[in-house]
Amino acid sequence: MPAPRRRTLRRRVIPAVAMLAAAVTSGLLVLPAGAAPVFTVDDTTDAPDAAPGDGRCASTHEQRCTLRAAIMEAGTAPVASIKLPAGTFQLSIPGGAEVDPAATGANAPNAGVGDLDISTSVEIDGADPAKTVIDGMTACARSTCTPAAC
Repeated sequence: MPAPRRRTLRRRVIPAVAMLAAAVTSGLLVLPAGAAPVFTVDDTTDAPDAAPGDGRCASTHEQRCTLRAAIMEAGTAPVASIKLPAGTFQLSIPGGAEVDPAATGANAPNAGVGDLDISTSVEIDGADPAKTVIDGMTACARSTCTPAAC
């Protein structure tokens, strides 16, 4: 008797899982309004987001998700999460024009250069403290937090 029940369960569960996987990978499954976005970094290069605010972590480096691009996208949501794999993430873009004249406010930071500018609540989750390293390249301050985000 147990064999027919297993077969029936498999007939129901496997198609349901396949449909869910297809919906997720095709973009048909959308996060509910207000859900915190999760950005998964897949490139250790230091490159800014190509189009900040579009909801996609796609940097100017091969449209891959870099740490800087993920932080720039996360900054457009009230709350966000960033997943970092094992690796060394060197912050190599020099400061230059730290003030972005296109941003709101006279001294609004430019997240595309210099340090990482975190202005909202962002959880950064690495693989392991010994395996995930954010290297500021000998700079004293490589991230800027506004009081609301710290």
